[in-house]
Amino acid sequence: AAAASPPSCVVRFGSATDESTPFEPGAAYPRSVRFAHLNIAQEPPSEGTPGEGELRGAFDTVLCLSTSKWVHLHFGDEGLKCLFRRVHAALRPGGLFLLEPQPWSSYRKNAGLAPHLLRNYGAIQIKPPQFRELLLGEIGFATCEELSAAAAVPPATAAAPAAAPAVGAHGARGPGFAQGARGGAKRPLLLFRKGGV
Repeated sequence: AAAASPPSCVVRFGSATDESTPFEPGAAYPRSVRFAHLNIAQEPPSEGTPGEGELRGAFDTVLCLSTSKWVHLHFGDEGLKCLFRRVHAALRPGGLFLLEPQPWSSYRKNAGLAPHLLRNYGAIQIKPPQFRELLLGEIGFATCEELSAAAAVPPATAAAPAAAPAVGAHGARGPGFAQGARGGAKRPLLLFRKGGV
């Protein structure tokens, strides 16, 4: 289902999109951006699912932040693979997939929220440390780079005092690191690139 622009885009750019705004690749914002709210791990795929039909190879970048655990718990290993395959199919050659996998220990904490989550948790064979291998092998991404605070933030020097850390949706850890709502998580981000530039 098409969705209106997130409030952050309206604040930053001063205009919004909705279902009546025509999508024009290469045009200026807001016509060059399309927002959608849908379940891309769903089988069979719903209309407008990225990586299906006209949306194959249609995206430059796909973000999956604090989401893979929930797809995994709700849909199991096959649902997670479906998500990864559709993301890969949705990207243009050279496209980027930014993934923030949650640690396996956090799965157990949430598996008890519903009986089907607990059943799926018990059947999971692909653990988060194996995601990189899966995405580079079976799924077909060409490269993977782990982004971390140490790599993303240059050290301060006497001539250049340290800047305040960037504050975003995940807190004040700076680029390349996600921080949970309570300040506990410091998960690295994995940046995958699709081959064939």
